[in-house]
Amino acid sequence: MGDSDRLTYVSQDADELDEQEDVQQEEDNSSPLLCCLRYKSLLTGLFLLLFTAVGIIFMKRWEGWTTLTAIYVIMQIITTVGYGDLTVTTQEAMIFMSFYVLLCIVFVASIVNDVAGSLMDREDSKLRNRMKECVQEIDEGRPATGQKNSFSRYHLDSLLVSVVVFLVFVLAGTFFL
Repeated sequence: MGDSDRLTYVSQDADELDEQEDVQQEEDNSSPLLCCLRYKSLLTGLFLLLFTAVGIIFMKRWEGWTTLTAIYVIMQIITTVGYGDLTVTTQEAMIFMSFYVLLCIVFVASIVNDVAGSLMDREDSKLRNRMKECVQEIDEGRPATGQKNSFSRYHLDSLLVSVVVFLVFVLAGTFFL
């Protein structure tokens, strides 16, 4: 395959991707669930608050725990940490916690999936834009140099900040819990 054939092939692929994105956007705009999808983060946050409040109220009522103790145990369950230093003792609380823990696992998995999907979409968009720039450079007769380094100093700084924050939380958990 010659260079001109490759250029035509790459240009056709880029055009097809643009058409597919346009069709997808039109389908998304006509969807009746669009309102719910737009506010998915808000709805997830509200559900998390409601879910936490239900757990706290239930633990206060059936176990007789203080608000702080109930928050402590419910946060362990929602974050799937589960130290095991406090456990439920009444039959009603055991039944409730059986279902509550199962729902927590599903809910936390859903949140992790949403965050990972969002990150993947963002990186996919960056890659598509960079590919379009390369195709444009080739179409204009310039060599696609790929000079733009996506792993810039910003990414290294962001990674360093993430590691430091993680270590601070690990140390805080080690010394204060």
